[in-house]
Amino acid sequence: MVRNHNISEGNHTFLDDLFPFHLVMDKDLIIQKVGTSMHKLLEIPKGSMFYDFFSVERPLRIDDFESFIKHQPSLFIFKASLKEQLKFRGQMYHDKLNNTICFLGSPLLRSFTDLNDINLNLQDFAVHDSISHFLFALQIQTSALQDAQLLAAKLKKNNKALKEVNESLDTFTYRLTHDLRAPAININNMLNMLQREMGIDVETRADKILNYAFNSSQKLLETIKDFLELSRLEKQNDIQAEKCSLRESFNFIQESLQQSIDESNAVVNVDFSTIDTVYFIKDDLRSIFQNLLNNAIKYKSEKRDPVIHIHSTYKNNKALIIFSDNGRGMDLEVFKDKIFTMFSRFHADSGITGSGIGLYLIKKILNKYDCNIEIESEIDRGTTFKFELPLK
Repeated sequence: MVRNHNISEGNHTFLDDLFPFHLVMDKDLIIQKVGTSMHKLLEIPKGSMFYDFFSVERPLRIDDFESFIKHQPSLFIFKASLKEQLKFRGQMYHDKLNNTICFLGSPLLRSFTDLNDINLNLQDFAVHDSISHFLFALQIQTSALQDAQLLAAKLKKNNKALKEVNESLDTFTYRLTHDLRAPAININNMLNMLQREMGIDVETRADKILNYAFNSSQKLLETIKDFLELSRLEKQNDIQAEKCSLRESFNFIQESLQQSIDESNAVVNVDFSTIDTVYFIKDDLRSIFQNLLNNAIKYKSEKRDPVIHIHSTYKNNKALIIFSDNGRGMDLEVFKDKIFTMFSRFHADSGITGSGIGLYLIKKILNKYDCNIEIESEIDRGTTFKFELPLK
Protein backbone atom coordinates (compact mmCIF):
# COMPACT_ATOMS: atom_id res chain seq x y z
CA MET A 1 0.00 0.00 0.00
CA VAL A 2 1.28 3.45 -0.93
CA ARG A 3 1.13 6.12 1.79
CA ASN A 4 0.80 9.89 1.07
CA HIS A 5 3.96 11.71 2.09
CA ASN A 6 3.31 14.13 4.94
CA ILE A 7 5.73 17.08 4.64
CA SER A 8 4.75 18.90 7.81
CA GLU A 9 4.61 15.96 10.19
CA GLY A 10 7.21 13.54 11.47
CA ASN A 11 10.55 13.73 9.70
CA HIS A 12 11.85 17.11 10.81
CA THR A 13 15.37 16.33 9.50
CA PHE A 14 13.91 15.84 6.01
CA LEU A 15 12.62 19.44 5.94
CA ASP A 16 15.77 20.89 7.48
CA ASP A 17 17.97 19.14 4.92
CA LEU A 18 16.03 20.53 1.97
CA PHE A 19 14.63 23.78 3.40
CA PRO A 20 16.46 24.85 6.56
CA PHE A 21 14.56 28.14 6.52
CA HIS A 22 11.10 26.55 6.46
CA LEU A 23 8.05 27.49 8.53
CA VAL A 24 4.97 25.36 9.30
CA MET A 25 1.77 27.18 10.30
CA ASP A 26 -1.74 26.06 11.23
CA LYS A 27 -5.05 27.55 10.00
CA ASP A 28 -4.77 30.41 12.54
CA LEU A 29 -1.29 31.25 11.20
CA ILE A 30 0.30 30.07 14.45
CA ILE A 31 3.86 28.89 13.80
CA GLN A 32 4.19 25.19 14.68
CA LYS A 33 7.69 24.47 13.39
CA VAL A 34 10.72 26.57 12.45
CA GLY A 35 13.68 25.45 10.35
CA THR A 36 17.05 25.38 12.09
CA SER A 37 18.58 28.15 9.97
CA MET A 38 15.42 30.29 10.26
CA HIS A 39 15.52 29.89 14.04
CA LYS A 40 19.23 30.81 14.04
CA LEU A 41 18.35 34.12 12.38
CA LEU A 42 15.18 35.11 14.21
CA GLU A 43 14.78 32.82 17.26
CA ILE A 44 11.06 32.35 16.66
CA PRO A 45 9.34 30.50 19.55
CA LYS A 46 6.86 27.78 18.66
CA GLY A 47 3.30 29.07 19.03
CA SER A 48 4.11 32.59 17.80
CA MET A 49 1.83 34.44 15.41
CA PHE A 50 3.25 34.64 11.87
CA TYR A 51 2.53 38.38 11.55
CA ASP A 52 4.44 39.11 14.77
CA PHE A 53 7.64 38.22 12.90
CA PHE A 54 6.88 38.76 9.20
CA SER A 55 5.01 40.84 6.66
CA VAL A 56 4.21 39.59 3.14
CA GLU A 57 5.56 41.77 0.32
CA ARG A 58 4.53 39.42 -2.49
CA PRO A 59 1.96 38.33 -3.57
CA LEU A 60 -0.35 41.22 -2.76
CA ARG A 61 -3.31 40.97 -0.38
CA ILE A 62 -2.18 37.96 1.67
CA ASP A 63 -3.96 38.23 5.01
CA ASP A 64 -5.35 34.82 6.03
CA PHE A 65 -4.85 31.07 5.76
CA GLU A 66 -7.04 30.72 2.64
CA SER A 67 -5.16 33.44 0.75
CA PHE A 68 -1.87 31.60 1.40
CA ILE A 69 -3.39 28.41 -0.04
CA LYS A 70 -4.91 30.23 -3.00
CA HIS A 71 -1.51 31.63 -4.04
CA GLN A 72 0.49 28.41 -3.61
CA PRO A 73 1.94 28.55 -7.17
CA SER A 74 3.14 32.12 -6.66
CA LEU A 75 6.48 33.40 -5.46
CA PHE A 76 6.32 34.56 -1.84
CA ILE A 77 8.61 37.20 -0.35
CA PHE A 78 8.51 37.70 3.43
CA LYS A 79 10.05 40.67 5.23
CA ALA A 80 11.30 40.15 8.77
CA SER A 81 9.68 42.60 11.18
CA LEU A 82 12.60 42.68 13.64
CA LYS A 83 15.29 42.91 10.95
CA GLU A 84 13.93 45.17 8.23
CA GLN A 85 16.74 44.47 5.75
CA LEU A 86 16.14 40.71 5.96
CA LYS A 87 13.80 39.10 3.43
CA PHE A 88 12.96 35.53 2.48
CA ARG A 89 11.87 34.10 -0.86
CA GLY A 90 10.11 30.83 -1.56
CA GLN A 91 6.78 29.06 -2.04
CA MET A 92 3.94 27.80 0.10
CA TYR A 93 2.84 24.16 0.32
CA HIS A 94 -0.57 23.14 1.68
CA ASP A 95 -0.47 19.94 3.73
CA LYS A 96 -4.12 18.88 3.32
CA LEU A 97 -3.84 15.93 5.72
CA ASN A 98 -2.90 18.14 8.68
CA ASN A 99 -4.43 21.34 7.24
CA THR A 100 -1.18 23.25 7.67
CA ILE A 101 0.87 25.39 5.31
CA CYS A 102 4.62 25.25 4.89
CA PHE A 103 6.89 28.00 3.69
CA LEU A 104 9.78 26.47 1.76
CA GLY A 105 12.44 29.00 0.89
CA SER A 106 15.63 30.82 1.82
CA PRO A 107 16.95 34.36 2.54
CA LEU A 108 16.84 36.80 -0.35
CA LEU A 109 20.51 37.77 -0.75
CA ARG A 110 22.24 39.93 -3.33
CA SER A 111 25.63 38.22 -2.95
CA PHE A 112 27.57 35.86 -0.73
CA THR A 113 29.04 38.86 1.12
CA ASP A 114 25.59 39.45 2.58
CA LEU A 115 26.04 36.26 4.59
CA ASN A 116 28.38 38.06 6.96
CA ASP A 117 25.74 40.70 7.70
CA ILE A 118 23.30 38.09 8.98
CA ASN A 119 25.87 35.75 10.60
CA LEU A 120 25.23 32.80 8.30
CA ASN A 121 27.55 30.55 6.35
CA LEU A 122 27.07 28.25 3.37
CA GLN A 123 26.45 25.25 5.67
CA ASP A 124 23.21 26.92 6.80
CA PHE A 125 21.80 26.61 3.27
CA ALA A 126 20.48 23.67 1.30
CA VAL A 127 22.37 22.68 -1.85
CA HIS A 128 20.56 23.70 -5.07
CA ASP A 129 21.62 23.24 -8.67
CA SER A 130 21.76 26.00 -11.30
CA ILE A 131 18.37 25.16 -12.81
CA SER A 132 16.67 26.22 -9.57
CA HIS A 133 18.20 29.67 -9.83
CA PHE A 134 16.96 29.98 -13.40
CA LEU A 135 13.47 28.89 -12.41
CA PHE A 136 13.47 31.33 -9.52
CA ALA A 137 14.48 34.25 -11.78
CA LEU A 138 11.77 33.26 -14.24
CA GLN A 139 9.20 32.99 -11.50
CA ILE A 140 10.00 36.35 -9.91
CA GLN A 141 9.61 38.04 -13.32
CA THR A 142 6.28 36.28 -13.89
CA SER A 143 5.06 37.23 -10.43
CA ALA A 144 6.08 40.87 -10.91
CA LEU A 145 4.29 40.93 -14.26
CA GLN A 146 1.13 39.49 -12.72
CA ASP A 147 1.22 42.10 -9.96
CA ALA A 148 1.73 44.87 -12.52
CA GLN A 149 -1.18 43.60 -14.63
CA LEU A 150 -3.39 43.45 -11.55
CA LEU A 151 -2.51 47.02 -10.58
CA ALA A 152 -2.97 48.22 -14.17
CA ALA A 153 -6.44 46.64 -14.35
CA LYS A 154 -7.41 48.26 -11.05
CA LEU A 155 -6.07 51.64 -12.21
CA LYS A 156 -7.99 51.33 -15.49
CA LYS A 157 -11.18 50.57 -13.59
CA ASN A 158 -10.65 53.55 -11.26
CA ASN A 159 -9.87 55.86 -14.19
CA LYS A 160 -13.06 54.77 -15.92
CA ALA A 161 -15.10 55.48 -12.79
CA LEU A 162 -13.38 58.86 -12.35
CA LYS A 163 -14.05 59.75 -15.98
CA GLU A 164 -17.74 58.93 -15.55
CA VAL A 165 -17.92 61.11 -12.42
CA ASN A 166 -16.16 64.00 -14.21
CA GLU A 167 -18.49 63.71 -17.20
CA SER A 168 -21.49 63.80 -14.88
CA LEU A 169 -20.12 66.86 -13.08
CA ASP A 170 -19.38 68.59 -16.39
CA THR A 171 -22.90 67.92 -17.60
CA PHE A 172 -24.37 69.12 -14.32
CA THR A 173 -22.30 72.33 -14.37
CA TYR A 174 -23.21 73.07 -17.97
CA ARG A 175 -26.93 72.40 -17.49
CA LEU A 176 -27.06 74.38 -14.27
CA THR A 177 -25.36 77.47 -15.71
CA HIS A 178 -27.16 77.19 -19.04
CA ASP A 179 -30.58 76.89 -17.39
CA LEU A 180 -29.85 79.82 -15.06
CA ARG A 181 -28.74 82.08 -17.90
CA ALA A 182 -32.17 82.68 -19.46
CA PRO A 183 -33.99 83.77 -16.26
CA ALA A 184 -30.97 85.90 -15.24
CA ILE A 185 -31.11 87.73 -18.59
CA ASN A 186 -34.86 88.24 -18.19
CA ILE A 187 -34.40 89.71 -14.70
CA ASN A 188 -31.67 92.03 -15.99
CA ASN A 189 -33.82 93.23 -18.90
CA MET A 190 -36.89 93.75 -16.72
CA LEU A 191 -34.89 95.83 -14.25
CA ASN A 192 -33.67 97.96 -17.15
CA MET A 193 -37.21 98.44 -18.46
CA LEU A 194 -38.56 99.19 -14.98
CA GLN A 195 -35.91 101.85 -14.41
CA ARG A 196 -36.75 103.56 -17.70
CA GLU A 197 -40.55 103.30 -17.45
CA MET A 198 -40.86 104.55 -13.88
CA GLY A 199 -38.67 107.61 -14.45
CA ILE A 200 -37.24 107.42 -10.94
CA ASP A 201 -35.14 110.38 -9.87
CA VAL A 202 -31.44 109.80 -9.38
CA GLU A 203 -30.19 109.49 -5.77
CA THR A 204 -33.61 108.49 -4.45
CA ARG A 205 -33.97 105.34 -2.33
CA ALA A 206 -35.88 103.60 -5.12
CA ASP A 207 -33.10 104.43 -7.59
CA LYS A 208 -30.46 103.00 -5.25
CA ILE A 209 -32.47 99.81 -4.76
CA LEU A 210 -32.90 99.38 -8.52
CA ASN A 211 -29.21 100.03 -9.13
CA TYR A 212 -28.29 97.45 -6.50
CA ALA A 213 -30.65 94.90 -8.06
CA PHE A 214 -29.32 95.71 -11.54
CA ASN A 215 -25.66 95.31 -10.43
CA SER A 216 -26.51 92.03 -8.72
CA SER A 217 -28.12 90.66 -11.87
CA GLN A 218 -25.10 91.80 -13.89
CA LYS A 219 -22.78 89.94 -11.52
CA LEU A 220 -24.96 86.83 -11.79
CA LEU A 221 -24.81 87.02 -15.59
CA GLU A 222 -21.02 87.40 -15.57
CA THR A 223 -20.62 84.45 -13.22
CA ILE A 224 -22.86 82.27 -15.40
CA LYS A 225 -20.95 83.34 -18.51
CA ASP A 226 -17.60 82.51 -16.91
CA PHE A 227 -18.82 79.10 -15.73
CA LEU A 228 -20.10 78.33 -19.22
CA GLU A 229 -16.69 79.30 -20.57
CA LEU A 230 -14.99 77.05 -18.00
CA SER A 231 -17.32 74.20 -18.95
CA ARG A 232 -16.49 74.75 -22.64
CA LEU A 233 -12.80 74.63 -21.85
CA GLU A 234 -13.14 71.33 -20.00
CA LYS A 235 -15.03 69.70 -22.87
CA GLN A 236 -12.73 70.58 -25.79
CA ASN A 237 -10.09 67.85 -25.46
CA ASP A 238 -10.71 66.61 -29.01
CA ILE A 239 -10.45 70.05 -30.67
CA GLN A 240 -7.18 70.62 -32.52
CA ALA A 241 -5.20 73.85 -32.64
CA GLU A 242 -5.11 75.65 -36.00
CA LYS A 243 -3.68 78.79 -37.58
CA CYS A 244 -5.26 81.82 -35.93
CA SER A 245 -4.92 85.49 -36.73
CA LEU A 246 -4.24 87.60 -33.65
CA ARG A 247 -5.69 90.66 -35.34
CA GLU A 248 -8.92 88.94 -36.39
CA SER A 249 -9.45 87.35 -32.98
CA PHE A 250 -8.82 90.60 -31.12
CA ASN A 251 -11.02 92.60 -33.50
CA PHE A 252 -13.85 90.14 -32.88
CA ILE A 253 -13.62 90.73 -29.10
CA GLN A 254 -13.11 94.47 -29.48
CA GLU A 255 -16.31 94.77 -31.51
CA SER A 256 -18.27 92.77 -28.93
CA LEU A 257 -17.06 95.15 -26.17
CA GLN A 258 -17.31 98.33 -28.21
CA GLN A 259 -20.13 99.76 -26.09
CA SER A 260 -18.07 99.38 -22.90
CA ILE A 261 -15.03 100.86 -24.68
CA ASP A 262 -17.04 103.92 -25.79
CA GLU A 263 -18.71 104.43 -22.40
CA SER A 264 -15.33 104.41 -20.62
CA ASN A 265 -13.64 106.63 -23.26
CA ALA A 266 -10.96 103.95 -23.61
CA VAL A 267 -8.22 104.18 -26.23
CA VAL A 268 -7.07 100.78 -27.54
CA ASN A 269 -3.76 100.63 -29.44
CA VAL A 270 -3.11 97.35 -31.28
CA ASP A 271 0.03 96.28 -33.17
CA PHE A 272 0.35 92.71 -34.45
CA SER A 273 2.67 93.63 -37.30
CA THR A 274 5.59 91.59 -35.94
CA ILE A 275 3.57 88.40 -35.47
CA ASP A 276 -0.04 87.89 -36.48
CA THR A 277 -0.37 84.10 -36.90
CA VAL A 278 -0.23 81.58 -34.05
CA TYR A 279 -1.34 77.96 -33.63
CA PHE A 280 -4.21 77.96 -31.16
CA ILE A 281 -7.85 77.01 -30.70
CA LYS A 282 -9.72 80.10 -31.88
CA ASP A 283 -12.21 80.13 -29.00
CA ASP A 284 -9.36 79.88 -26.51
CA LEU A 285 -7.59 82.87 -28.04
CA ARG A 286 -10.78 84.91 -28.01
CA SER A 287 -11.38 83.95 -24.38
CA ILE A 288 -7.95 85.30 -23.37
CA PHE A 289 -8.50 88.59 -25.21
CA GLN A 290 -12.05 88.87 -23.85
CA ASN A 291 -10.94 88.56 -20.22
CA LEU A 292 -7.94 90.88 -20.53
CA LEU A 293 -9.77 93.63 -22.41
CA ASN A 294 -12.84 93.40 -20.19
CA ASN A 295 -10.69 93.64 -17.03
CA ALA A 296 -8.72 96.61 -18.41
CA ILE A 297 -11.97 98.52 -18.91
CA LYS A 298 -13.68 97.32 -15.74
CA TYR A 299 -10.75 98.19 -13.46
CA LYS A 300 -9.91 101.52 -15.07
CA SER A 301 -8.45 104.30 -12.97
CA GLU A 302 -10.88 106.81 -11.45
CA LYS A 303 -8.36 109.56 -12.27
CA ARG A 304 -7.96 109.09 -16.03
CA ASP A 305 -9.45 107.50 -19.10
CA PRO A 306 -8.19 104.01 -19.92
CA VAL A 307 -5.35 103.60 -22.43
CA ILE A 308 -4.68 100.02 -23.50
CA HIS A 309 -1.70 98.80 -25.52
CA ILE A 310 -1.32 95.34 -27.03
CA HIS A 311 1.42 94.12 -29.36
CA SER A 312 3.27 90.95 -30.37
CA THR A 313 6.94 90.02 -30.54
CA TYR A 314 9.20 86.92 -30.47
CA LYS A 315 10.54 85.03 -27.44
CA ASN A 316 12.09 81.54 -27.30
CA ASN A 317 10.57 80.41 -30.61
CA LYS A 318 7.13 81.48 -29.47
CA ALA A 319 4.98 84.55 -29.92
CA LEU A 320 5.02 86.88 -26.92
CA ILE A 321 1.90 89.01 -26.44
CA ILE A 322 2.27 92.12 -24.26
CA PHE A 323 -1.00 93.58 -22.96
CA SER A 324 -0.80 96.69 -20.77
CA ASP A 325 -3.21 99.24 -19.30
CA ASN A 326 -3.04 102.36 -17.13
CA GLY A 327 -5.74 101.23 -14.71
CA ARG A 328 -5.94 100.72 -10.98
CA GLY A 329 -3.19 98.11 -10.79
CA MET A 330 -2.78 95.76 -7.86
CA ASP A 331 -0.38 95.02 -5.02
CA LEU A 332 1.58 91.96 -6.17
CA GLU A 333 3.27 91.63 -2.79
CA VAL A 334 -0.14 90.94 -1.28
CA PHE A 335 -1.77 88.96 -4.10
CA LYS A 336 1.19 87.28 -5.88
CA ASP A 337 0.07 83.77 -4.85
CA LYS A 338 -3.58 84.36 -5.74
CA ILE A 339 -3.39 86.07 -9.12
CA PHE A 340 -4.40 83.03 -11.18
CA THR A 341 -6.54 81.17 -8.63
CA MET A 342 -10.30 80.75 -8.97
CA PHE A 343 -12.67 83.27 -7.32
CA SER A 344 -9.86 85.73 -6.50
CA ARG A 345 -10.79 89.42 -6.32
CA PHE A 346 -8.17 92.15 -5.91
CA HIS A 347 -10.28 95.28 -5.49
CA ALA A 348 -12.66 96.02 -2.63
CA ASP A 349 -15.01 98.16 -4.78
CA SER A 350 -18.33 96.30 -4.61
CA GLY A 351 -19.69 98.40 -7.48
CA ILE A 352 -17.52 96.43 -9.94
CA THR A 353 -19.11 93.16 -10.95
CA GLY A 354 -17.04 90.04 -11.60
CA SER A 355 -16.78 86.35 -10.79
CA GLY A 356 -13.04 86.08 -10.05
CA ILE A 357 -12.65 83.39 -12.71
CA GLY A 358 -11.19 85.36 -15.64
CA LEU A 359 -7.47 85.17 -14.86
CA TYR A 360 -7.87 81.55 -13.72
CA LEU A 361 -9.31 80.73 -17.14
CA ILE A 362 -6.44 82.46 -18.93
CA LYS A 363 -3.85 80.52 -16.93
CA LYS A 364 -5.70 77.22 -17.47
CA ILE A 365 -5.86 77.81 -21.24
CA LEU A 366 -2.17 78.67 -21.52
CA ASN A 367 -1.18 75.63 -19.43
CA LYS A 368 -2.73 73.39 -22.09
CA TYR A 369 -0.24 74.74 -24.62
CA ASP A 370 2.72 74.73 -22.20
CA CYS A 371 2.84 78.53 -22.44
CA ASN A 372 3.85 80.88 -19.63
CA ILE A 373 2.24 84.08 -18.44
CA GLU A 374 3.80 86.86 -16.33
CA ILE A 375 2.29 89.90 -14.68
CA GLU A 376 3.71 93.29 -13.69
CA SER A 377 1.52 95.70 -11.77
CA GLU A 378 1.69 98.78 -9.61
CA ILE A 379 -1.14 100.38 -7.70
CA ASP A 380 -2.64 103.38 -9.57
CA ARG A 381 -0.12 102.92 -12.42
CA GLY A 382 -1.56 99.98 -14.30
CA THR A 383 -0.93 96.32 -15.15
CA THR A 384 1.02 94.49 -17.86
CA PHE A 385 0.49 90.87 -18.86
CA LYS A 386 3.09 89.03 -20.94
CA PHE A 387 2.11 85.62 -22.25
CA GLU A 388 3.42 83.14 -24.80
CA LEU A 389 1.55 81.60 -27.73
CA PRO A 390 2.81 78.71 -29.91
CA LEU A 391 3.88 79.48 -33.48
CA LYS A 392 3.44 75.87 -34.64
